[in-house]
Amino acid sequence: MPDKPTPPFRLSESPTASSVSLLAGNLRDDSARGTVSPRMYAHRSRVVRQQSNLLAQESHEARSDAEASRAKQMRKAARPKDHREEGGQG
Repeated sequence: MPDKPTPPFRLSESPTASSVSLLAGNLRDDSARGTVSPRMYAHRSRVVRQQSNLLAQESHEARSDAEASRAKQMRKAARPKDHREEGGQG
């Protein structure tokens, strides 16, 4: 009875640290067993590298957005109150 082939690993639109780690671990294991050709190894290592770079870029953008938001809040807190924000006068 032949073994059932494993289903292909599907990448989500945005990588996560665990998905990149899983890809790298699977490649390392397959390479240690000798079940991956040099051509396929090169392809899979490119995918791991691309996913790692994309993850780093997304996390950098998220940090930049958070810093911009904090800076905007600080600027808003530092400016004098507008008459509309103080409430009505008698």
